Amino acid sequence: MDSFDSGCLPVTWAHQNIEHDFNTRSVVNLNNHVIDNFSEICEKLKDDLFLNKFTTEPLLLSDPDINLEIKFAKSILNNFTAHKLNLKFFRFSSYQLVCI
Repeated sequence: MDSFDSGCLPVTWAHQNIEHDFNTRSVVNLNNHVIDNFSEICEKLKDDLFLNKFTTEPLLLSDPDINLEIKFAKSILNNFTAHKLNLKFFRFSSYQLVCI
């Protein structure tokens, strides 16, 4: 997002499910170009017409919905609270590991 906000073309190496969060027409996903050893995208990145099409695309196609993330965080916290009396502590090197 930082590159997009600063007016640069976001180039990323992301999983194919990036489309669930971002407009795939607004970023270059290198993961899509592994099969040809990046030769096609290297040529396209030299083409002004190819680059200009990214300037009209929004990064997001809809407003973000963080309800699933909130639900996930709550489940972690609730799980931790329910089991906090059953914690066991282990020593590994100089780190203290907590197992639930």
